[in-house]
Amino acid sequence: MRLTRLLSGFLFFVTMAVTSVQAQTESPARINWGPISPEPNNTMATKVVGLTPDGYYLLRQKVLQSPSVRPRAWVEFATKDLKVTRSEELDLKYKGKQRDFEDLIYYNGQLYLLTSFNNTAHKKNYLFLQEVSTRGLTASKSLKMIAETEARNKEVEGSFAVDISKDSTHLLVYHDLPFEKNNPARFGFHVFDQNFDLVWEKEVILPYPDNQFTVEEYRVDDQGNVFLLGVLYTDEA
Repeated sequence: MRLTRLLSGFLFFVTMAVTSVQAQTESPARINWGPISPEPNNTMATKVVGLTPDGYYLLRQKVLQSPSVRPRAWVEFATKDLKVTRSEELDLKYKGKQRDFEDLIYYNGQLYLLTSFNNTAHKKNYLFLQEVSTRGLTASKSLKMIAETEARNKEVEGSFAVDISKDSTHLLVYHDLPFEKNNPARFGFHVFDQNFDLVWEKEVILPYPDNQFTVEEYRVDDQGNVFLLGVLYTDEA
């Protein structure tokens, strides 16, 4: 993930809560403003990762001003009164090798770090999963490889994204494959259960050139079915 704009500012926390049944007809929500907190230089809060009865987890990332800058990411916890009480940087190195940050998710009450590593010798981009402690906010030393895609080199590699079903019984890992001019669009799906056991996987080759088809969105449902929304660009468009 690449963040290209420089941000130096402040972080606001806002919650909205329904106060009573009667209030729903007059004013359906109450806005609580948290404290204004200066953001660390060259970083920005990019995602609310998950909610708990005591607060919520946030993802903070370094703003990358060039591709050569080392990516950095932090997981933070904020209480219900909207104060950040803990912030820990996620270790993106493994056995001396730098990995790329992909995502931080909250799945069935557990935090998980997703990172990728481009193995230039095998021309593969691998996706790894790590548990992150919900208390200490530190990542486990144990990595599990859950998906892979083609990578001709560091600049031309497939990418990953995830989606979680509404009932949290299935997790989808989507990967696209490197662009090849005038060749069919290609991508793959890996669907896992709650224990990250693989339910099914499939690579799809569409009957359209890669430069004429764009994937807009993808979702996994409670039964593990995958739905994809795409756009086909025609000569007449």
